[in-house]
Amino acid sequence: MSLFRKLVLQSTAPQKSMKKWNTKGKVLWIERVKVELPGKIQQVIQTEDVLVVLLDFESYDQGNLFGVGNDGLIKWQIAPEAKPVGWGNDVVTGLFEDDGKIRVCYMSGLSAYLNACDGSVVMTGERPW
Repeated sequence: MSLFRKLVLQSTAPQKSMKKWNTKGKVLWIERVKVELPGKIQQVIQTEDVLVVLLDFESYDQGNLFGVGNDGLIKWQIAPEAKPVGWGNDVVTGLFEDDGKIRVCYMSGLSAYLNACDGSVVMTGERPW
């Protein structure tokens, strides 16, 4: 199975203890709970307690990464001013699960690993290319 297909399957299929979910445009449905986000949903990665939701930065560039709980409440949002020092007004362009950790890539080429429970930055780095 290709890496791309594996990532798509991981980011679209409900797993673990999370309830069933799906998306359409700006709306995330967690079973019967409707969560309306401020931009078009580009990608979702499911962790044990949180759905990490990446919005398309062209439709919403003011902190386009959210953590949504099983109950449909937004637990955290990565706001532009919350990015690591010196990163400026950068937007998230990619979201990956890397050995059980959430990795985000920014337009500038920098990347970071996040704690999915609270959105805090655990480690930063550069893309390997």
